[in-house]
Amino acid sequence: MPPRRGTGGASPTPTRGRGGGRPQPGRSHSARPQRGQPQTQPQPHRVYQPGKRHMELIASVSRSSGLEKDGDALRDPKIQEEYRAFIQGKVDEYWKKYPLRSHRERADAEEDAGAADADARRNRKEMEDNLLIVFRKLREGVLSTQRRDAFALEVYETSLHLSVLFNSPVQTTSTLSHLFPDLYINVSPSTATTPSTSSTSASASPLSHHPAPPTGTRAPTVSSQTPDARPGTQKFAPATPPPPETPPAPVPGRKPGAVAPRSALASTLIFLLHLLAQSYPSQIAFHTQLRQLHPALQDVLRAPASPTPTPLPLPEPLPPLSPRASALPSPLPSASASASETKSENENESVSKSPHPLAASSPRSDTSATASRPSPGPGLGLGPRSHSQEREPPAAQASASASASASAWEWVLDLARCLRARNYARLEALTRREAYAGFVTVPLLQQQFDHLQRHGGSGDAVETSSSVPEHGHEHEHYGDKEPEAADTTNAGRMKTPLDGDLSLRVDAPALALEALGTLVEALLDKARGTTWAVLRSAYREVSLLAVPVAPANSSGTTAEWLVRSLVLRATGGNAGDDDVDVNVNVNVNDVVEMAERWLDGRRARGEARRKEGEGMEGRWVLVKA
Repeated sequence: MPPRRGTGGASPTPTRGRGGGRPQPGRSHSARPQRGQPQTQPQPHRVYQPGKRHMELIASVSRSSGLEKDGDALRDPKIQEEYRAFIQGKVDEYWKKYPLRSHRERADAEEDAGAADADARRNRKEMEDNLLIVFRKLREGVLSTQRRDAFALEVYETSLHLSVLFNSPVQTTSTLSHLFPDLYINVSPSTATTPSTSSTSASASPLSHHPAPPTGTRAPTVSSQTPDARPGTQKFAPATPPPPETPPAPVPGRKPGAVAPRSALASTLIFLLHLLAQSYPSQIAFHTQLRQLHPALQDVLRAPASPTPTPLPLPEPLPPLSPRASALPSPLPSASASASETKSENENESVSKSPHPLAASSPRSDTSATASRPSPGPGLGLGPRSHSQEREPPAAQASASASASASAWEWVLDLARCLRARNYARLEALTRREAYAGFVTVPLLQQQFDHLQRHGGSGDAVETSSSVPEHGHEHEHYGDKEPEAADTTNAGRMKTPLDGDLSLRVDAPALALEALGTLVEALLDKARGTTWAVLRSAYREVSLLAVPVAPANSSGTTAEWLVRSLVLRATGGNAGDDDVDVNVNVNVNDVVEMAERWLDGRRARGEARRKEGEGMEGRWVLVKA
């Protein structure tokens, strides 16, 4: 067929249809790879791969049906430990950005910041919520595998401390429901193991006073049969009964079946204080749970608090408790502590000569408990008095001595009694930091001392969380170091049977102490609210600079009375500093400033207003409740 007129025999030009027309140089032609250039492959989606794990993409056990790929990754014990190390990096980043400070200092900083730093506070809150979420994800994996070992205990305790510090009562309640009493009673004393071995060892744990919950009848294993056992003659009872499981060697000074006081004591106190704070002013839940506590946990609470044990002279002083050892307060001084130093040193020399040094030198043993602990009763007033004790009134010294010698059981019951009876004078002494700091720091030192006793009192037996070389390397042992030259990056962390090979609990004592302080301050805030309501109903106005007419109160002003009634305190600059005594270490101007600051906060809520006019300095009108 001849071509049409005007086309000349050339190829037909494509029409401007779909995909037709001349190629546009700026669109598809430039997007196509040029000839001779390597073609770029599309970037694959980041997914979880064995050997190259992306921890951010690990699915939660509760959000996964188990059918998708790697949906149950957190059920693997090895991945759980890797995920815990990943979380620890996030925790370290948080503490680097927001250093560990006490609850009062953090509240004061947020109050002073105002609305200008609202974005910074919101970012911090989001960071805290993300940390609690990843810990909850890890707890779900641990719970789904019924893991009861050192790793599970560390995960739950760290989650508990952070949830209290981050002011998340929901997460605190969720953690406590699994931590008490099952985990503390059934935890295996061995190192981190697989879930199968940890579940079997949990039933035979010496910490349990009850038999393990029945899990159904299990078929006998091959190891429980005789070598020539046939299927027809197979019996559930072994041919030769296995030897009875021998419990681990008892630690000197610790009762058989008792829970390790280093972690259980602080966690139990957090549990009880959380109940007091959440149900205030009711105390029904507190007393109910206190009566229903496991006997082993009750024994830990009833154990008398004792100062740092010193029955055996060590070659060098013990290292600090943690990298923030300066933040931990010193034990509360008692009037009889100075008088009993010489006596305890003489008794230590006689105890060290006994034929059984491990049993005789233990500070918690029956033979030396009364000798190593100063007696708070008749010893008051004897011996030289320190400079700080001379300034304290006799009532303060008596309450300090009682707080130092009381057990955690007596302390928490006395605290609940003062809250119920509104005895705020006694409440001020019970809520001071040094009144409860010994419940966290002293058991840790006790573990270190027991470890030294089991190893013959050598300083080389102390191990930190870092890798410790053999005994030939003398520069890594505390006994061969000067105290100031010792490495304090991971100092004070003993490797106990409940620690295993994990080196993640560097700041466990500091976190536990700050969590206790946070709950104590929460209780004080609620008690201040009750006292403030009474003051607003009873008084129409107050003059902070006025001096009462009564001769008994002639030495104090109204500001001092208000500060004592509301249990207001002046804190130091560093976290963990001891509370400053208003009657001794703070002048009148500072006391007035503390009262003014409190009233300014109430004025923002419409509960008080400043009196204006000439000569009205320090006068406030209280709005009726």
